[in-house]
Amino acid sequence: MLASAMRATGLTARALAKAIDVAPAVVSRWQSGNRQPRGPARALLRVLAREPEAALRALGYEPTKKRTKRKAGAKRTIAHPIETVDHVSADDAREGDYDLHLGYLGGQED
Repeated sequence: MLASAMRATGLTARALAKAIDVAPAVVSRWQSGNRQPRGPARALLRVLAREPEAALRALGYEPTKKRTKRKAGAKRTIAHPIETVDHVSADDAREGDYDLHLGYLGGQED
């Protein structure tokens, strides 16, 4: 039943766990045979095996995009560079122009 659901949906064990909202360890135990899906989980796996697209749509499951590896030597780009500062004056900190984690927030000059 589990294998049929995974084959029909094309999901990995981790992705299936996310789709049906159980811990990955639960699916791992099902795969190893240490536990068997029961009750609602069993019914859900049956539906996933028979009607995978409809079941995933009804569950609201959206696959996460796979991370692609950068080519060796490729430079990493940063979409939103953050200004780093070594020292923030007490006046700037009080006026709220700096956030210690984000840096300069664009307060108005006096």
